[in-house]
Amino acid sequence: MGRIAIVDQNLKLHITDVHGTNVVTVDALGQGQTWPVWSPSGERILFSSASAGSNGRGHLGIYSWNVNDASTHLVYRNELGTDAIAKRTPHYSQWSPNSFDFSFVAQTMDGGLSLFLGSLDPTEQPKRVLTGKPMFSSWSPNGAYLIVHSGFDHFLVDREDGDQVKKIPNSSSMYAAPSWSPVETLMALLIQEGEQRQSLVVSDAHGRTVTVLTEFYGVGSFSWAPDGRSIALLRNIEQGSKFYPGLWLVDSDGKEERQITDEPLICFYWSPDGSKIACVTPSGDTNGWVRWTVLDLVSGQVQHLNNFLPTTEQLMMFLFFDQYCQTHNPWSPDGQTLIFAGIVRKRGEQQNISQGDGPYIFVLDPKGSERLIPVAQGPLGVWSRGDSGVTRANRTGF
Repeated sequence: MGRIAIVDQNLKLHITDVHGTNVVTVDALGQGQTWPVWSPSGERILFSSASAGSNGRGHLGIYSWNVNDASTHLVYRNELGTDAIAKRTPHYSQWSPNSFDFSFVAQTMDGGLSLFLGSLDPTEQPKRVLTGKPMFSSWSPNGAYLIVHSGFDHFLVDREDGDQVKKIPNSSSMYAAPSWSPVETLMALLIQEGEQRQSLVVSDAHGRTVTVLTEFYGVGSFSWAPDGRSIALLRNIEQGSKFYPGLWLVDSDGKEERQITDEPLICFYWSPDGSKIACVTPSGDTNGWVRWTVLDLVSGQVQHLNNFLPTTEQLMMFLFFDQYCQTHNPWSPDGQTLIFAGIVRKRGEQQNISQGDGPYIFVLDPKGSERLIPVAQGPLGVWSRGDSGVTRANRTGF
């Protein structure tokens, strides 16, 4: 099923299994570790560390941890006087598909937010390639390019041309993250055609050949299916609401478009095989409570699962899901379970895991006899990718 990176209630990072056993504690400097990002191979983790304060007003750094020998090394230290990029979010890190190179967004003194490129080569320092705000990015499946959406504009970082940054045609201020097809060098992005009208388009790496898939009004967000044949799209968000009024599937060649649910939702995530989509929908309560809803695209079955109140980190992942789905998919590698952090309700009541202990990290198994499995207390849990067996470490228990 895979391993899980756990940020516990004391902001310490551990690696564990679904039952919270065989725990490996990650050794790192600083008072808190957070936002682990597994490499595609499952052999490394990037994470942020802070020396003081919820946003680290002191030392902020990014570290790499080696799963095989449990070694940790610093890959980037923030400039003195800089802060986190968002509440309880020091950085946003993203691995290249080669599991050796990576990118990250950090706050810098002169430009607000900056995009850096780094690698596991200890002789190379991360290189700043772009400054702007906000900043969203995506690696191409061959690792040759990054597409970046910053402010109104789109940029291409060409790794095969000395990391040259090239502004590409078309812009939009009404969405966050662009993304590449998972199977070929085609990118999807939104283009703002007027004050409120947008087009979802697919283009080549340089934005020269553009296919318009659909048009709509208002803010949008999207994510490719794992096979690259379709794109799921949220659009037409209601004024003053966090919920989109449904979910659409659009063929990546633009031939067909259909709405697959009219239930309001904040975000969605494709299962690894593309047969299901997990959505976060309203629970019917106020004050931030939501629930998981799983759409089976093969059978048409809809499952409404547990109500929960997400942690700050979990809510950040939901609100910017089009970025975080590229690094923190809540589906397990086998596509059978979901991971999330928060406080849960069962049959209308708060589930009594441990009174007063705060939020837990849960694994949700819609088909299992034990549907909801509490893994550990804490604000964030992340499934591994690839083979992430830990061969050497300090094994303990929570």
